[in-house]
Amino acid sequence: MPSRRAFIPLILLPACTRPPAWQPLPPQRPDPTGPDPISHAFLIYFNSPEADAHVLSGIATGPGAGHRRWTADTFALQVQALPAGPWLVRLQFEIIQRFINELGPFTVSVSVNRRPVASHFYDAHGDHDFSAPVPPSLLTPGAAARIDVSSDRVWVSPEDAARLSLRLIAAGFVRP
Repeated sequence: MPSRRAFIPLILLPACTRPPAWQPLPPQRPDPTGPDPISHAFLIYFNSPEADAHVLSGIATGPGAGHRRWTADTFALQVQALPAGPWLVRLQFEIIQRFINELGPFTVSVSVNRRPVASHFYDAHGDHDFSAPVPPSLLTPGAAARIDVSSDRVWVSPEDAARLSLRLIAAGFVRP
């Protein structure tokens, strides 16, 4: 059996290297220039911690609800203190492929302050944007505005009988 002293030079051998030569930092990126990104103060993104405060009914809330919130076949939310318009009501949502395969195409209808604004027919899965102009007579400047959404078809879960429709990403009002 070899002596332990014979292994000491082998252990110290890697420590005999010199540190690398000094090098300057690479060039840094310049600060961004130009206008600030577009902000939609009255569009509620459901990855925001404040999103639950806007939900009135039919939208998953609470811890674990995710940034794409499951909705029932009818749901409602409220936007506080909307200034004078003009405004577009806007929804960003996902339609699950299984729903299209099992239920077929369906129609999504939107109302503002309980008055119909627009409907759209969907026959494809994936992410979708829904925008429609809101007549000024439906909104009172400085008052809260309610958005009601309904779909004419709903998928019912066989495990827990949950009624599911869209996966909501964002909803609210934007300037045209």
